Amino acid sequence: MKTRNLFLSLFAFAALCACNKEADPVGPEVLGEDAYLTVRINATGTATKGLDGGYVAGENGENDVTNVLLAFYTSAGDYMYVKEFTDLNKFSFTDGTYNPNVESQSDIKVVLEGTSITPRKMLAILNYNDAMKTSIEGATTLSQAQALLNSNFKVGDNFVITNSSYWANGGNACASQIEDANIVKQGSPAVPVNVYVERVAAKVSATSPASYDPSWEKSVALTNGKTLNYWPEVTGYALASEAPQSYLFKKISDYNFSTWTDNQWNDPTNVRSYWADSYEEGTYTSIAYTAINTAPSTAMYCHENTTTEADDRTKLMVAVTVKGYYEGEGDRASAMPINVVQYGGSMYTMEDFLNMVVTKLEGQTWNNSGTPAAFTKDQLSIVTTGENTKQNDYKSKVVLGDGVTANSPEVENILAAYNDLLCWKGGKAYFFTDIEHFGTDENVNNYGVVRNHAYSIAINKVAGMGTPVIDETKPINPTKPETVEYELSAQINILKWKIVSQNVTLDW
Repeated sequence: MKTRNLFLSLFAFAALCACNKEADPVGPEVLGEDAYLTVRINATGTATKGLDGGYVAGENGENDVTNVLLAFYTSAGDYMYVKEFTDLNKFSFTDGTYNPNVESQSDIKVVLEGTSITPRKMLAILNYNDAMKTSIEGATTLSQAQALLNSNFKVGDNFVITNSSYWANGGNACASQIEDANIVKQGSPAVPVNVYVERVAAKVSATSPASYDPSWEKSVALTNGKTLNYWPEVTGYALASEAPQSYLFKKISDYNFSTWTDNQWNDPTNVRSYWADSYEEGTYTSIAYTAINTAPSTAMYCHENTTTEADDRTKLMVAVTVKGYYEGEGDRASAMPINVVQYGGSMYTMEDFLNMVVTKLEGQTWNNSGTPAAFTKDQLSIVTTGENTKQNDYKSKVVLGDGVTANSPEVENILAAYNDLLCWKGGKAYFFTDIEHFGTDENVNNYGVVRNHAYSIAINKVAGMGTPVIDETKPINPTKPETVEYELSAQINILKWKIVSQNVTLDW
């Protein structure tokens, strides 16, 4: 904590994790003249308490703060006004241990000018943009503000950070409470309003073993009588089925998970919670194979997503190149990316498969513009079916190659039989896994990504051929074909950002 940005970020993240409960205020509502308010933003060391203990600091700009928006409300929750702070010199951070969750603090002095009603509740947004300010100003009540959706978890290079939420007194405690002791006249001492905040984003990173593990290698018999020894090599990671947006302020309900104790999902003592309601409407994002290229241990960020819909859960995508060699004809050092086709329960080399199709085209010819010629494998091509559905987007079919025209409609009838293939061209394939949160309640809290959590996923094993990819630019709907051997194992641990680590075995 030697630099202002780090403290800002820490404050951003620290505050990251909580917000004061909204108790009904006592005392007068009317201000006779201008008054002053000290807002204290607490830095908790970029962490939230988790089941496995421990904290981890923010890094690589995760903690930078460039501006702060404070929105004020009456005791009844009616919107009053906003105050903006864009001069970071207004923040002065002090090291120290203030309580187990706070490593540094920053005080902001707010002038409550020209108002006849005392503000009693407050929301904070760090690293806001004009759209967020407009949304806050357009929400006439605190409840409307807490229901705002947000499509950006970053503004520029900085993470959006807002009040943390927890469950208390039968409701979502989020807005910081302003008491009489917090409001003073010019020059008088004041008790600061404590604000706790959390990043809107969730963080995911993944790793796999750096060295070869023999357990990843498998073998398959080909129609040419040879045995192909193969294994997948991980080339990159990405996230798919991401929620398109989340709530600007964490939305939570009164959960009753059978396997969680109260302080596991909800922690009023530390002014935070570890679960959330996620946005569950609209189109969840898909991703092309070429975009599954994040390097190991590199952070990936997304909106929180705790939907119970399996297809819409945020997933870790693992791109691989499947390599192999013929048993007795080579070894691991001479292995190359495989080119194989699965059809009718048999596995062919791509060349053997196309030659087999050619035998079915015997007597058929191509090239209407010149002397008819018999088909060879060079006049055929294997392409994606083009059906962008979860059941079919990994399938391939045989078609005529570019510039090839059949002399007879019978050719299309023959090729129509070869429209349900799995083809590993150049060994390109992918694996995927749902990202687990802590807990074991089926289809509820077992899966999900929650804001201000860091999910660290260690791939223990990737084995099998995975889901094949023909068109590298086509959006992927993560699917595991029933006929493909597939094994992925991973370990997820939830630490603090709050970090969730997952060990996964990928074996198809």
